[in-house]
Amino acid sequence: MTHQTAFAHAEFTAKRKTTRREQFLARMEEVIPWAQLLAVVAPHYPKGERGRPPLGLERMLRVYFLQQWYALADEALEDALYDSQALQRFARIELAAEGVPDATTLLKFRRLLETHDLCKGLFTAINADLAARGLLLREGTLVDATLIAAPASTKNASKQRDPAMHQTKKGNQWYFGLKAHIGADRDSHLVHTVATTAANVADITQAAALLHGDETQVHADAGYTGVEKRPEIVALARKIDWQIACKRSVIKALAEGAQSRGAQQGGRARVRRTPLPHREKSLRVSENEISRAGEERAPTPHPLRLGQRGARRAPGHRLSSQRLRRRKSSRWARARAASHRDQSRFSLAAGAGSRGQLGKSTTSIYSAPPLLSGSRQTYQTNHSRMKGLQFSGAMAVAVCNGTKTQTRRTSGLHGVSGEIDCDLLSVDGARATFVRRRGARTTVEARCRYAPGERLCLLASWAVSREFDHLKPSNLPASVLQLRRIWHAGLGTPKPAWAGKSRPPRSLPNPLRALMPQFVITSVRVERLHDITEADALAEGVSAGGGGERASPVRLYQTVWDSLNAERGHGWETNPWVWVITFRLDRG
Repeated sequence: MTHQTAFAHAEFTAKRKTTRREQFLARMEEVIPWAQLLAVVAPHYPKGERGRPPLGLERMLRVYFLQQWYALADEALEDALYDSQALQRFARIELAAEGVPDATTLLKFRRLLETHDLCKGLFTAINADLAARGLLLREGTLVDATLIAAPASTKNASKQRDPAMHQTKKGNQWYFGLKAHIGADRDSHLVHTVATTAANVADITQAAALLHGDETQVHADAGYTGVEKRPEIVALARKIDWQIACKRSVIKALAEGAQSRGAQQGGRARVRRTPLPHREKSLRVSENEISRAGEERAPTPHPLRLGQRGARRAPGHRLSSQRLRRRKSSRWARARAASHRDQSRFSLAAGAGSRGQLGKSTTSIYSAPPLLSGSRQTYQTNHSRMKGLQFSGAMAVAVCNGTKTQTRRTSGLHGVSGEIDCDLLSVDGARATFVRRRGARTTVEARCRYAPGERLCLLASWAVSREFDHLKPSNLPASVLQLRRIWHAGLGTPKPAWAGKSRPPRSLPNPLRALMPQFVITSVRVERLHDITEADALAEGVSAGGGGERASPVRLYQTVWDSLNAERGHGWETNPWVWVITFRLDRG
């Protein structure tokens, strides 16, 4: 589209040097199909029949592109249009005759594109024009993903975060926002496909959505390892050459990787097992570490640094605040490790003590001394945490009453819970093997975290005295254990007035788990959820007449199951695979 140069820009065009910004904008002026893009937005743009006349559509579209290319906010873009003549020429703005669109106008135009989902139409029109010009060869595709960070604050009108976004960890840094999955042409490097998901979605799950259908070769990084085995890729039924980069651990295991790493570390001796069939060991020693025959190497003198053994601090020298914090933290870690070694085994009793000592003891619950002799029950423990099984309040009461002796869990079966074409191949105790019938027949192994013969404690909501609400579970004083000021939801009694805030079941400390009801696993099997019988439903703790005369125990259990698992995507209609865990209450 031709445009006449104004008198205000005549002096600007006469300069000798062309900046890189001008070169880029001139290139974009040539390749962008403005007529096709205007046809996409024009049906939704205001006609100016009433109110203030709108600005030109082409000018607003050019300004929108400038904002995306240079990542400018609305106010920053307004200032940049006033400052840069290159941006003014591209946006077709003459300051002598008209003004620059303000930040509010730019915001409303962006919302117009988002409301009518016009960005996809613009992207499709650009790709169609590039394909018509022969710039997209469509023989190979590059796939990758990038994070789009967003504020995680809830200080907004809805008082909540965007439900379409999620948090994820990359390296040692946490991010909140979205993830853009991009497919680009291998030769021209032009983007042809973009998919947006939450930040925690794996890159490999969107690989099939980034293919346009004509490529014969796909290049990706190590995050797409094993993509050729995914069901959606196998269902394409066409041959694709996947060029996947090796993982860093594989490269380091190679001989070339070991040599380059040894060179970077100053030639230090390394013993590394190479991934060859004969499994030989290779030892590399640098020349400066080999002493000549008959020579004795003299010790190299090294000056003592401040803080090492043997070094003295100069008079008046003060340690920095950072070094003081490190010294305090290291002393605290050593003291805590020594305390754990000294108190690694102790005995807890269920006897009662004097209530007058409540609040006076500063000893932690993990360093509580043995109680008085004659107690009914003792429990020897170490650093290992006693395993438990979590139940809701009503189910915990049913377990304590002995009316519930079964439970069904989907833990460890998430990979096959939603699979319809998945059959059970074999069961070996708490380990099950499944086979998928769809596509390539692949086997999936699942393992239950609970095995027959294990002793578990009942985990439910719990609370201690109100005056200890500010303490973490691991910092509770020993008086809580001695005076038995503990409320447990499995007791079936209402929460007393002295009890403080309810704490999560899994936060129950190990010493207190010994005082909770315990049960022993008798059997573990795997089956579909709909295979439950009326006897199994009664063993799940439902009452035969709880829902009326005609309500069967299976129908009552269906209601209980949906109330606990429907929101997690494992409702009754999905008929997931479940572990059926049978147990008996240990009343000794």
